[in-house]
Amino acid sequence: MKNLIFLALLIGFSTFTHGQNCDTYAPLTEGVFLELTNYNAKGKATGRTEHLVIDSSPASAVFQATIFDKKDKEVSQMEYNVQCADGGFQVEMANYLDTGNLAASEFEIEMDGDFLTFPANMQVGDELEAGELNAELQSSGTTLMRLGFSIFNRKVEAIESITTPAGTFDCVKLSYDFTSKTGFINVKGSATEWVSENIGVVKSESYNKNGKLIGYSELTRYDK
Repeated sequence: MKNLIFLALLIGFSTFTHGQNCDTYAPLTEGVFLELTNYNAKGKATGRTEHLVIDSSPASAVFQATIFDKKDKEVSQMEYNVQCADGGFQVEMANYLDTGNLAASEFEIEMDGDFLTFPANMQVGDELEAGELNAELQSSGTTLMRLGFSIFNRKVEAIESITTPAGTFDCVKLSYDFTSKTGFINVKGSATEWVSENIGVVKSESYNKNGKLIGYSELTRYDK
């Protein structure tokens, strides 16, 4: 199962923003490239996602995310936004939608979602805001399926270092619960992720409602 919260997603590079106290958790420099590889609970690679900054300003950026399956075949591509706003760093919830299994040339996905906020100066014990995304899978103007994804009970758990194939990073460890709905299928679970001010999410783990590991993602490449 592809990790829904590879959050990724959620990648970072510290930058100065005029007039805002914002610890950025995504690169705001055009051309920066990050790759996150997804694994199942047994450590077998199940796919990867490339994130490329295609447009940027001092306080925001647009990413192009390209999703590849376990055979390294491109199956989906989308764009999402990140920004400094309201005293924190925000990542568009579109980045959390798993489009890999839905990709087909005749399909269109209409999305309406929140921005997930990462406050400045996060401390252990801080409780963070929730986020929600709703989407429709359409073909020729007809809705084929409705999808939803919610993240809640977000909390800062610890400050620790994490090592991935891309290097060793000082991180803020976050935890949260999630629910996802695809048609009539509802999934509940929880997740842990490690985010770095300079890189963003370098590792994430997702668990089912019984606390059993479903899969995880790691940062495997980072090109400035």
